[in-house]
Amino acid sequence: MKNTNGTTGIIHFAYGSNMDSTQMQKRCPANRVLGVAVIRNYTLAFTRFAPLRNCGVADVVPEPGPEVWGRLYELTQEDLESLDRAEGATRSRTAPAYIRVTLIVDQDGDPSKPVPAEVYIVPAEARGAYLPDQTYMDLLLRGAREANLPKDYQAWLRNLPVA
Repeated sequence: MKNTNGTTGIIHFAYGSNMDSTQMQKRCPANRVLGVAVIRNYTLAFTRFAPLRNCGVADVVPEPGPEVWGRLYELTQEDLESLDRAEGATRSRTAPAYIRVTLIVDQDGDPSKPVPAEVYIVPAEARGAYLPDQTYMDLLLRGAREANLPKDYQAWLRNLPVA
């Protein structure tokens, strides 16, 4: 069955380190980049401490006004399950690092092209405030450049504080 944008796989919106094509290729080898998208009325925040990275990692948090840009992928079911494991969103965990929700994103930033996409968010009750380190931010920035996200958004990312 085809999605509204003509794809047959699962649509995923990546806004953090999964924007980086090298990381996504390792996690989801069958991924197909569909372009860019934006989530409106959400802000990018670093609300989770990732022990393996030893720093804060990205989350999208509802907030009237801001928007979060990212990369839109088409994934197979196998790739999505692999990404669930990588993001700590597996059902076997008692306290998942992330939960996967469906949000409406605007493909290419165009409000006339709304697309339902799978997005990872930190459970509200588990959110804290942490700083990313430079290595993690470099992944975000590389992914943002690869995706050709808007220049002002890339500049905003570059100016975020790091640990």
